[in-house]
Amino acid sequence: MAHPLSEMPEELITALLAANFDAASLANRLADAGLRVNAQCPRLLPFTQRAVRTQPPLARSLTAFLDRMHAERIQEVRESELELLRTWAVAADWTRCRDFGGVLWAFARDERPEVRAATRVLIQRLLQHALRPACRG
Repeated sequence: MAHPLSEMPEELITALLAANFDAASLANRLADAGLRVNAQCPRLLPFTQRAVRTQPPLARSLTAFLDRMHAERIQEVRESELELLRTWAVAADWTRCRDFGGVLWAFARDERPEVRAATRVLIQRLLQHALRPACRG
């Protein structure tokens, strides 16, 4: 499988961490790697994103954990036709997806360049959705 967590773009790493871990479980994963951080720390995600880049054992551990946790989704995406994946990334209501973290991980781990492009589209949609209400506020 291509693209371990440590080699993914920063915004994708952050999105994957946020979609797959709550603060307590993320702090526990860091503690397992020998890194102490308070789960209530407002910089938990940026700290973890940097640690993924600089701590290879943590990156390998998180990658393996997410691969095991989302093995079914990875297989589904791998077996899906490119057009279906592109359509989902562009048009699907991801807020209704029961396993968004798994789908995002499966997209991110797919080796096909077209799926990598669809992953970027999906991340752009997420950012737009998250930021639009804040900008209107």
